[in-house]
Amino acid sequence: MDDEKEWDELDIWEKTNVRADTMVKEALQYWVNSGRQRISTTPVPGTPWTISISGETITSKIRSEIYESVWTPQIQKHWCKRMYIEHEQSNLIDWITFGKTMKSCDDNDRQFRTKHMAHISATGINMKRRQEREDDICPRCEMGENNTHIYECTTDETTDIYETCCLEIEVTVDSK
Repeated sequence: MDDEKEWDELDIWEKTNVRADTMVKEALQYWVNSGRQRISTTPVPGTPWTISISGETITSKIRSEIYESVWTPQIQKHWCKRMYIEHEQSNLIDWITFGKTMKSCDDNDRQFRTKHMAHISATGINMKRRQEREDDICPRCEMGENNTHIYECTTDETTDIYETCCLEIEVTVDSK
């Protein structure tokens, strides 16, 4: 039933519209009850409609803004869980720079980063487990090589590689 007619009096288009309205209301209720950011569609005077997220009106790139408002918190939560970062510490991460560096790298770099964060990259421990190495020793410093060690290895060669990569990231982020 709509506001003016009984269900049996509606034609197919009107019934379809009522079903669509019901589905939208259910989806909106689910959205609100799940604790997600509220997306407002309250019109601004003089405009036919507006969309705002967390009180900020969206005027361009509407699809990507909605996508980011939905997925960014979930992605951040995922990375914090994978890297064992407490919620309080996650506020110390520069997520904008993190996102820019992930978007700026090519597919091979992104694949390496993703595998590394998932603890399935070609570290000594994984290579030994896969029976592709005799031991799990770092080829540079002779210590056990795991994902954490990749960043903590302090040989001169590793330090040079790290500093070069940091400069490349800085240049990339500054140019975006």
